[in-house]
Amino acid sequence: MAGRHAAPTRAETATPHAGTDVVVPGRRPTPPGGRRATKKPARAPKSSRATARDTPRRPRRPRLRRIALTLVLVAVVAGAVPVVRHVQQERQAAAEAAALARAVTAESERRTRAEDSQLRTSRSLTAAGRAVAERMKILADCDSGGDQPSGPNGRLPASALCAIPGSGIELRADAAEAWASLQEGFKEAFGRYPCVNNGYRSYAQQAKMHAANPGMVAPPGTSNHGLGLALDLCTASDGVAGSSAWDWMDAHAPEYGWALPSWARPGGSRPEPWHWEYVASGDRVS
Repeated sequence: MAGRHAAPTRAETATPHAGTDVVVPGRRPTPPGGRRATKKPARAPKSSRATARDTPRRPRRPRLRRIALTLVLVAVVAGAVPVVRHVQQERQAAAEAAALARAVTAESERRTRAEDSQLRTSRSLTAAGRAVAERMKILADCDSGGDQPSGPNGRLPASALCAIPGSGIELRADAAEAWASLQEGFKEAFGRYPCVNNGYRSYAQQAKMHAANPGMVAPPGTSNHGLGLALDLCTASDGVAGSSAWDWMDAHAPEYGWALPSWARPGGSRPEPWHWEYVASGDRVS
């Protein structure tokens, strides 16, 4: 109607002035006290908060698996260390045993070669030794130029043995003649014959000496003494290695067909520096 206020539209909301009841178009009503009401955020219902808080967390499985694998590896390594050490010790022991076996084999082969060489030398000197004995004939009643018996060991016939001057020790005829020549050379150097205490031994004599000293004396039937081809110098004088008499023997005895076996030399497998053998004979026991 004319003369009346138009009704407020939605854009012009009637708002009363503070302290009055007059409604001003376009403003919202002011709450008591002069403040506008502030809108607080809506809070979630208790039921929804409890649900979010009570939801179980996902288990940390990858981390647990790593820890388990680490513990397994530690256990495996700890158990493997003694096994590895045992294997290493076994290998070391096997290597040492193999080295020892090789050393023993090499020493055995070396000794075999030395003995073979010595035997070949002995056989090759047989003819030369007989020629020397024939040329240097000293023992007029000794048949040193003919064939010599090679046994039986310890049971040579008396006709095959000859006594050497000075000591009266008996040797086989060819060895006795060669030793008699050697003695003359020794006498030129020292004015006397070398001291001798043992030559040919019968089987019974060898058996008795072996029974008394089995570590030093060969069994009967196996010694060159039983063939009349070995002789012992006095162990307290001329048979001492390094003495002037022994040095002369070592240097000149081979000229007469006599020598010290390799095993009897100082440093040999069984040192007997007093034990000399007639190597010019091929009948010698190696």
